[in-house]
Amino acid sequence: MNQPDLRGEAGPFLLWLAFKGTVSQEQIVERWGSDPSTDVLVKTLLADGLIAEDDGYIFLEDGGDDFLSEISRGALSDSDRVDFEAFVSNFEPVDTAVKRAVTQWQQGRGGGALGEEALGAVDDWMDAHARLHDIVASSAPVVGTILEPYLPGLDAAVLRFEAGDLDAFTGGDDDSYHSQWFVMHELILRCGGIRR
Repeated sequence: MNQPDLRGEAGPFLLWLAFKGTVSQEQIVERWGSDPSTDVLVKTLLADGLIAEDDGYIFLEDGGDDFLSEISRGALSDSDRVDFEAFVSNFEPVDTAVKRAVTQWQQGRGGGALGEEALGAVDDWMDAHARLHDIVASSAPVVGTILEPYLPGLDAAVLRFEAGDLDAFTGGDDDSYHSQWFVMHELILRCGGIRR
């Protein structure tokens, strides 16, 4: 696999791995399927020292973390970077609102029943979700291009929640709103050149 191919294939996988921390082969198959190209990608990343394996678990190496940041930042031209950084400053309050709603929801759901605190969290979450769409729509086109793989999944999680799947908000599955938000947020930080 040559370097341009590796960049295109590795970005989403490394971003997911950065979110998960460590994963088993079973989790990789569950998330990415049993496509032979995924196996080739994992073997290539292992051979290049970008990820490592210990006792059956795969994790991101420092070189892989740097490579992910390079891929993310490299997806933007110089003018795109200026536009994207303007979006980041508008995104930060929305990110704070989502994180606050997540915490409020988890605390309000403590006994399983939906109290006022949990219902207030849902209102705050829906408001933040709408604000995200507004700022993406009012931002430079590059923002929509970068976030396009993530926005439909966030919308789908909202719909599942509204249909009664309460875990669609903060559940531990990769398709929960909170999980997808975290991955998208990581991409936003890396495209914006922001390190934690």
